Amino acid sequence: MTDDESPSRRRTRQALFDAMLEELGAGNEPTIAAVAARADISRATAYRYYSDPTELVAAAMEDALARRLGAIAVPAEGSAAERAERLAGRIALTVLADEDLFRRALAPERPPDCRPIGTVGAGGARPCWSR
Repeated sequence: MTDDESPSRRRTRQALFDAMLEELGAGNEPTIAAVAARADISRATAYRYYSDPTELVAAAMEDALARRLGAIAVPAEGSAAERAERLAGRIALTVLADEDLFRRALAPERPPDCRPIGTVGAGGARPCWSR
């Protein structure tokens, strides 16, 4: 999502992202038509945003990861070691709360039906995959 998008476009894009993640969570092979139906928007509207389901999966996963990781508050109290330990605990709980999403995004090798959407780790050491 971009900062200069209208609120209406942001809501539509977020609805597409949420519907895509629901489709993936249900074990469905997502299509733009199925995602549009789940999001309760027209197929034509959905196709104006994403014509390729692979692109929509990548965008939805990137958004979901950013929202989940961005919501983790860095502890303000305690020594550096104590703050780091509490932060690591919060990150672990976030990952465990949505394990499937993080497994899919951080798979060490490419599953046969996935494509790279970026890299993670020092120097981009590990690829990020999306179905």
